[in-house]
Amino acid sequence: MKKNTIEYTGIIGGIIILSGLLIYFLIMKALGLAHISELRIFNAVFMFAGIFYTIRTFKKRTDNFSFFRSLGAGFLAASSATLIFSLFMMAYAAFLNPDFLSNINITRSFGVFGDKINPFVIGIVTLSEGMFSGSIMTLGVALWFKRQLTSKEFLREELDSEKTK
Repeated sequence: MKKNTIEYTGIIGGIIILSGLLIYFLIMKALGLAHISELRIFNAVFMFAGIFYTIRTFKKRTDNFSFFRSLGAGFLAASSATLIFSLFMMAYAAFLNPDFLSNINITRSFGVFGDKINPFVIGIVTLSEGMFSGSIMTLGVALWFKRQLTSKEFLREELDSEKTK
């Protein structure tokens, strides 16, 4: 696979995000803080860093950088990492540590699910939070990099858009 493609860059970015999420979770587990579900807000730091790395790397490696292609790379990184991490959380809650569910403050953390929490709900909540935050962060980072275009790149994009009209 070529290193200047959306797929390659997105998968590498996803691996970086996933590594950060897993290491953070394992550190929280080692410190006895894994049951505090409010700490998952810090997952955003790893998501943002991975998306930023992905889009920056994609811009450096390709001659055909555009806003929509950077969206694709960033979203691939965020969605691949989130999907695997949510599967890990489901497996962790179901098989590795079934007591994990009883330690979570259910009503505050998971709202509408209330006391009907199970490993599947943990996975769906993790997946939805990750996909939502990853999409918003990807949009923000892609827009930021779009503003960082050089004048030559900007003129090329404008000429290309005029040709399509």
